[in-house]
Amino acid sequence: MQKMKRRADNRTARRIVSNPSNRPFRGRSREVEIITEKLHTATSGTRVVLVEGAAGSGKSRLLSESQRIGRRHQLGIVHGRGDRTLQQIPLSSMLTGTVRFAPGLAEVLPTDAADWSYARHLNWMRALISDRIGTRRLVVLIDDLQWADPVTLLALRVLPHEFAGRAVTWVLARRPETDGDAAAEVFGRLAAAGAEYLLLEGLDTGLMHEVAADLLGGSTTDSRISTLVEGVGGNPALLEGLLDGLLEEGRVAVRDGVARLLGPDGGEWNGIPVWTGPLPARFRAIVSDLVRELDPEARQLVEIGAVLGTTFVPDEAAEMIQTSAGALLLAVRSGISAGLLTCSDSDDELSFSCEAVRRGVLQSIPAPLRTALHRQYAVVLAERGNPQSDATALSLADGARPRDAATIGALRDAAESLMPTRATTAVELGLRALDLTGEHDPERVQVAGTVARALLRVGPLSQVVELSEHLAHRAPAGDASATDLRTASATAHLLEGRYWRALAEIGDAGGTDLRGDPALVTLSALSHADPPEAERRARAIIAHPDVDPLVHSHASVCLARARWSAGHLLEALHFARSAVTPTPVWFESPLLLVAGLLTELCEFDEARSVLDEADSQLRSGSVTVLEGLPNLVRSRLEFSAGHSDAAIAAAEAGLAAAPGSEPGRHASLAHRSLALAALRADQLTAAAAHLERLRPLAGDEESATCAWVRIQFTAAGPSRSSLGTAIESVCRDPKLLRAVVREDGGAAAWLVRQLMKVSPANARTVVEVADELSSANPHVEVVGAAAAHARGLLDSNADLLEEAAGNHRDVWSAASADEDLARLAASPERAVDRLDHALARYKECGATLDMARVRRRLRRLGVRRRHWTYEQRPTSGWNSLTDTERQVSEMVACGLTNRQVAQRMYLSPHTIGFHLRQIYRKLGIRSRVELAGRNQVES
Repeated sequence: MQKMKRRADNRTARRIVSNPSNRPFRGRSREVEIITEKLHTATSGTRVVLVEGAAGSGKSRLLSESQRIGRRHQLGIVHGRGDRTLQQIPLSSMLTGTVRFAPGLAEVLPTDAADWSYARHLNWMRALISDRIGTRRLVVLIDDLQWADPVTLLALRVLPHEFAGRAVTWVLARRPETDGDAAAEVFGRLAAAGAEYLLLEGLDTGLMHEVAADLLGGSTTDSRISTLVEGVGGNPALLEGLLDGLLEEGRVAVRDGVARLLGPDGGEWNGIPVWTGPLPARFRAIVSDLVRELDPEARQLVEIGAVLGTTFVPDEAAEMIQTSAGALLLAVRSGISAGLLTCSDSDDELSFSCEAVRRGVLQSIPAPLRTALHRQYAVVLAERGNPQSDATALSLADGARPRDAATIGALRDAAESLMPTRATTAVELGLRALDLTGEHDPERVQVAGTVARALLRVGPLSQVVELSEHLAHRAPAGDASATDLRTASATAHLLEGRYWRALAEIGDAGGTDLRGDPALVTLSALSHADPPEAERRARAIIAHPDVDPLVHSHASVCLARARWSAGHLLEALHFARSAVTPTPVWFESPLLLVAGLLTELCEFDEARSVLDEADSQLRSGSVTVLEGLPNLVRSRLEFSAGHSDAAIAAAEAGLAAAPGSEPGRHASLAHRSLALAALRADQLTAAAAHLERLRPLAGDEESATCAWVRIQFTAAGPSRSSLGTAIESVCRDPKLLRAVVREDGGAAAWLVRQLMKVSPANARTVVEVADELSSANPHVEVVGAAAAHARGLLDSNADLLEEAAGNHRDVWSAASADEDLARLAASPERAVDRLDHALARYKECGATLDMARVRRRLRRLGVRRRHWTYEQRPTSGWNSLTDTERQVSEMVACGLTNRQVAQRMYLSPHTIGFHLRQIYRKLGIRSRVELAGRNQVES
């Protein structure tokens, strides 16, 4: 049965790859909307859309989508396509499309070959369009205009102006070949006349992962396929060719909804990072086609460049080709225009558009010639006076022969020396050395340890674990090389938040030399997994008279974390401050810990200052996987301070710094901020997505962060009936409940508010936990405010709620205290005053849903507060929706009924039905299913 399921999963993936019409058109909704609006507009004037993008960016799919929309709305269609091989044949761009000759056109077609004059051709195009217009609107779609014939280009200079007063929309697409070609001139003229210009840039990482899921039948991807997805430069066509090829060759297994990359032979992957393996034949053929379209000089430059590296200097390419840099000018322009190469004004190097393209070009060169070219490049570099450079080492690596012990040793030494400053190059050198070793060579584990330690600095962290799982067991028990490899794997587990697995990986090695990495990693893991044991060990280390300063600093960090977990907040901050040193243990930043603790205590200004200092220190360490951490912590800070937009920006910047390699325990802060910001803005789909990303980051057991977001999502989502069960699961775990109350100043009051009617006993438990934390920290104002808020709610004590409203520094918590005070107000006037305070604070932190609830309460008191603004909007499409209509569409797409939406928005079901009809009209859809699909694309 399991085998049958796996086969079905793989068949589903193949079927979806082979049929693009089954897939959503990711990342191009804005462009589709603009074209749709042009097709429907009733105004006269220029209705021309110019689409430009590199090969594979989605131009043809966009034109196909335009054709589909046109047919659905019964528009006339004229479809043409440029063809490089037919470029000199007049009107070939129209004859190779889907043009069908209508009756009555025959008399304007030339019957004599000598009569194919430009005027005659132009008349034919004019007659074709006039005949097609008739009594209905017409859309003219022409793809690959860079290869259009001269007559078609002439027609496009003239006819859009001639038919400006008629119901004709022109959608023209081209690759950006060269600035001086004829198609570029036509584009320029039309743009100057007011045409809409759409540039299809590469899709971002998130959208590319969604495309991959579409291609793989909805499956999520393992870390190896994720690396491939992120290596194609945002090009959906390259990704399709890559995954389609892997499926065809049996190198992807879809099991239990997860797509996993297999080795070239269809067996399990051997632990080596994916770009060192062979690319599928289908993908290499796509890249070869792109290269073949270049002229011979540009093709030679691109192939030599692939040997030189992901980035290369034109001078070195010229020397390899034995020509001058000036002679490469046209070749460089062709490579850039074709989208294979890129350059910037601030750099003197050329780069490949993505690693996948470079590898595809490189693997298309016959292996013997490729090896010879690498050796030639190593000689060129040595002759240029830098025989010890990393580029020389890389060329030597690519030109080396298997099992050459001297070369393997030299490559490993070079990787070790480059690791502190150029870890990416160290990874490449180490991988090549590993590739040269035999499967059972004794030095293989030693080389793997070097690769793993370099990968710890640049990621992906998952590949460190894979190397250890694949190779560490091959070394004898107690072997130093195996210990190094396991320690690297444990460090990866630690950074990803899997603390018990880190401890299991290190085992007994963690109790030896205190200055060694195993002991440092063990103490860090214990400070998360078993704080009391970490505290015992840390105090013993600090008490030792001759302890090394580095070890003392590390022990103070772990002791600070243990004391925070025990609820002694100021003591924790003291130990964290004492741990600050210019050169801490690389995977623990005392400054970052100080900033995080200050954020929890709502000391926002000081936290920002310390974060800036931490940012500077981490960047100087050249550890890529840590460079985004300050922004991840900053996202939590800005969210607590009530600045949702700043929190979202910081979270996205932090996650983008090392996509797929960001340490899990810090990435959870970003997804927490993004999820809660989405919930406050009533964006359930986005909140659900971030909650899903948050769950795997919880590590060995559910974290307080994940639990807090989960129960808030349950309260806001369609399954609110299960809220009591969700909260009870937290209350049953004293350790988890204490952590939730400790880590969010508004959590205790929120929980009490939800529990007072359904479970008074659990409400009292929450208040007792908050009181206990406050008693242990009498000088921490925000903790006292949280306890007063929770107790004030339980006892209906206005004085305590007044104290909480005045002492909360978290804007949202202060707003909720104001709202709670309004319920106890002695007069309607006093209630309105408190609700106005709450409304202003909710608005400050972007809490849309809370604002709606407060306005409803004000309306019941006879007060209306204006909450809309007037702005210019289009008449149709997604951008035409009002904020209220977007809220309705979001909730309907999540499966809520009209009545449920009405309850959440504090409106009547009749009003929700009206909004829904407006949404259907503006988007041109007829059902909730269509709305859910459109909402998913827009999200």
